[in-house]
Amino acid sequence: MPILELKDVSVTLGGQPILRDVTFAIEAGEIVAIIGPNGSGKTVLLKAILGIVPHDGTIRGAPARPSATSRRRSTPTAACR
Repeated sequence: MPILELKDVSVTLGGQPILRDVTFAIEAGEIVAIIGPNGSGKTVLLKAILGIVPHDGTIRGAPARPSATSRRRSTPTAACR
């Protein structure tokens, strides 16, 4: 069972189609990279997965957006002090 699955995902922003019918699945343990030229929709794809931009199609297994109470505080290391 995939940990992330997109089926026919499309994003249109300002009347301009950015992504069209994107379909893929990522299985547990897979290493995945998103590559492409500037302006090809990589950031929009990630924003759709995170629920930041509206989309058509199905996204299953997307991570929940973190709430302010779930953020971990980091402690500076000796080199940063």
